[in-house]
Amino acid sequence: MDWLLRRGFDSLEPARRELAQRPLHDLRPLALHQAPAELQPWLATVNGLLARVAGLVDSERTFAANTAHELRTPLAAARAQAQRLVQASTDAHTREPAQALLRQLDRLTSLATRLLQLARVESGVALQRAPVDLVQLAVLVVDEFTEATRSGQLHLQVRGATVPVRGDVDALGIALRNLIDNALKHGGSAAQVVVTVAGQQLAVHDDGPGVPPHLLGNLVRPFERGPGHALQGSGLGLAMVDTIARQSGAQLRLQSPWADGRGLAAVLDFNPDPGTSQAPL
Repeated sequence: MDWLLRRGFDSLEPARRELAQRPLHDLRPLALHQAPAELQPWLATVNGLLARVAGLVDSERTFAANTAHELRTPLAAARAQAQRLVQASTDAHTREPAQALLRQLDRLTSLATRLLQLARVESGVALQRAPVDLVQLAVLVVDEFTEATRSGQLHLQVRGATVPVRGDVDALGIALRNLIDNALKHGGSAAQVVVTVAGQQLAVHDDGPGVPPHLLGNLVRPFERGPGHALQGSGLGLAMVDTIARQSGAQLRLQSPWADGRGLAAVLDFNPDPGTSQAPL
C-alpha cells in the first residue's frame, strides 16, 4: 500500500517541479496528462485556483491601467488652465501660487504615467523574449531627452563589443527611461549623466549628491524615495526597473557613491555574476 501511495505521489513531481521553476507572473494551468486519473481532479482544482488568481490579478492591473489612462485627459486640461493662469498673473503675489499649482499638476501627470507603466510591467510584459540590441535601445531612449542632450548634461558611451540580450524592447525601454529620468531629476541641474553600454550591461551614472549606501536597498521598494527628494518623483521608477530586470533574467545593481565620494550608478546586468555585490564601473 505504501508503495502504491509513493508511486502515485511521485507522479505529481513533474507538476511540483514546474510550479517551483515558474516565474511569479506565470499562472498558466498545469498539464494533466502526466498524472494518474485518480489524481487529475486534484490538479484540476489547482488549475481552477490558478485561473481565479489570474483573473483577480488581471482585474487589478486593468483597473490601474484604465484609471491612470483616464486621469491623463483631465490632468492635461487642468495643466493648460494653470498655464493660462500663470501667464495672466501680473504680479508675484498671484504668480507664485499659480506656478505651485502647475508644479503639482506636473507631478500628478508624472505619477499617472508611472502608474500606467507599472500596470504594463506588472502584467509581465518583460517576460517576452526576443533579441535586443542594447546600443540601439540606448540611442533611441537617450534621443528622447532632447533638452538634456542638447545642453550636454546627458551623454551616451559604448565600451568595447556589445552582445545582444534576450528581452522585451518596450519593457527595457521603460527601464532605461526611468533610470535616466531618475538620474537627471535627483542628480541635480549641474550633474552629468552618462549612459554606458558595455557587453551585456546597461548602466546609468550621475555625479550628483548620491544616496547613503545603507538606503540603497530601500529605493527599489514602491513609493520609496531617497533623502531630500520627498517632493520629487513618484517613488515608482526604480521599483519598476527592478521588476523589469527580474522578469528579463537580469539584475539591477545600485552603487553610491561611485566616483570621488559622489554620484549614483544603476547597472542592468544581463549576465550577472552571483558573486558580484557591487556595480562594475
